[in-house]
Amino acid sequence: MSDEYFSWLALDATNEEFETEVSGVVERESNDWILDQTDRKLRELMELLKEMINDAPEEDVGSLLEDVNKISFKLGILRSLIDAYQDNLNLASELEENPGEVKIVYARNVYNNVMCLKDFSDIQSYGDEKYDLLMKLLEKLYAGDTNFNTEKQKPIISNSKLKGLYELKEFKIRLIYMREGEYTVILGALVKKVDNDKKYTSTLENMKKQSEQYRQAIRSGKLDMEQELASAQEIKESFSQGVRRGK
Repeated sequence: MSDEYFSWLALDATNEEFETEVSGVVERESNDWILDQTDRKLRELMELLKEMINDAPEEDVGSLLEDVNKISFKLGILRSLIDAYQDNLNLASELEENPGEVKIVYARNVYNNVMCLKDFSDIQSYGDEKYDLLMKLLEKLYAGDTNFNTEKQKPIISNSKLKGLYELKEFKIRLIYMREGEYTVILGALVKKVDNDKKYTSTLENMKKQSEQYRQAIRSGKLDMEQELASAQEIKESFSQGVRRGK
């Protein structure tokens, strides 16, 4: 990343643009060096501006102070985003063992489409017991039955890119979800055919990436969660109707 990019982040980007840029990095694999560099570059520029104030004409001091305050505020945003992500990971682990009141929503991608709908439809199209098994997993998740039974449920830790993902499993069916604060976010469902499946891992990585914007909106309080929960209930009912029709 160039000095021009960091200068843009520090001085020209709006706070909203800065948050969007940094949020896209926070969950990435091996992101520490990027976040550290962002922090360092912003601090270096802020210190340079402070030094310039000492020798600046009086008419320029106000503008320089404004830039210093602008950078200081963005450093606060950066720290807040990092802390919020780590706090969320810690809370996710706690909720897996003690879920309390279960609040489930369904992740949407950047096009506002519910991500898991195609997955559920694909599994339904097998025309065998797979869809019934998927519904069984869905009911377990709604019931808070996530107790680290490694035969049936586990955090996905085999790949650092999948940090924060969980799967419930029944035979070859996998129900994939993440936690955002008090909410359980369903990302998708898959049929896993072999234990070591690169395509499966790649699909999970894509699920996580595609759901980032939605999950960050939950984390930052930008969504009407009552509306999201109501929508989620309608989605769940449509899945159950599919079972009753024997599809």
